[in-house]
Amino acid sequence: MAWNKLLHTSFWEFLIVLGLFGVLIAGLATLPKILFSGGTFGFLVIVGFLGIPFCVAFAHIMVVGNLAKVSSVLESECYGLESLFKANNLMEGRRQTALVMALLSNTSLRLIECLFEFRMDKGISVWEGPLLVSMYSSVLVFETVMNVVFYYACKS
Repeated sequence: MAWNKLLHTSFWEFLIVLGLFGVLIAGLATLPKILFSGGTFGFLVIVGFLGIPFCVAFAHIMVVGNLAKVSSVLESECYGLESLFKANNLMEGRRQTALVMALLSNTSLRLIECLFEFRMDKGISVWEGPLLVSMYSSVLVFETVMNVVFYYACKS
């Protein structure tokens, strides 16, 4: 029943991300009223107050969520919110490594998506579709392997 534990962990990660987006929307609704007369400077202040902390928190949640999913599958007694807390504690001192890994895998995925959209605009041939799907799938598999190796490195 590994999929059940994985689903439970993913659900808690989704709730946390949903709460983060709720905080962002609430901030976007109230902060412009506070800084209404700012013009361009006010926009930069809003981006500085909301955008940068949101991006940092979102990246942190994604990295902790990836490690939590790995730990929920590999450990029998740990899943859900407990797995998220355990992954957060496991990453102590290695957050920068995890963020660089997430940056590399997300960049690879976005490059393949851009290549797909470029080929769709130009017209895609019969062999290019399966090639792009296999490239995307390979990056997802490498990302999973990378997360498992990172889990074992954090565990030791």
